[in-house]
Amino acid sequence: MAKKELLRKIEQVSSLSSYCEKPAEGWVRTIRTALNMSTAELGKKINRNTEGILKLEEEDGQGKLTPKFKYLQNIGKVFGGRFEYVWIPENIS
Repeated sequence: MAKKELLRKIEQVSSLSSYCEKPAEGWVRTIRTALNMSTAELGKKINRNTEGILKLEEEDGQGKLTPKFKYLQNIGKVFGGRFEYVWIPENIS
């Protein structure tokens, strides 16, 4: 039963993959600018300095962002959501 549940979840995530294409500048900068929020404002809300936010955004844009950043959950809350990470399979078999 656990295998069937896992396959069902994988199918659900795979169906979302076309919506999850990372923007060239990364998700953090894209969402922050869409919310008309400065790096200083975001930093203040999650207790990070502007340089820390810029580094995070740079790594996100370069595809080097890892879930090791403890404050990603806090950024998700500031943006009105939550941070999750998933593996999106290219081929279900």
